[in-house]
Amino acid sequence: MPHHMKPCPDMVTETVAELGRAAPRCVFVGDSDSDMEAAVLSQTRAVGYAKTTYRASELAAAGAEVVIDRMDTLADALRLPA
Repeated sequence: MPHHMKPCPDMVTETVAELGRAAPRCVFVGDSDSDMEAAVLSQTRAVGYAKTTYRASELAAAGAEVVIDRMDTLADALRLPA
């Protein structure tokens, strides 16, 4: 099973397939570099959740299209540019 752990995108791509959606129309929210890498590898949109400014820059470097620091801002973050 270790070869299926993040950042391996299998879990994300399987979920996207089960939803019957195109990957670029889906959003993966995570708080780790491996979450962002899995999102990028699965071709989903990547939203990072960071509690510190330093962590925000790490998530952005790992591929987050947008980084939020409060979950109540998630709805606005989901309005990512196409």
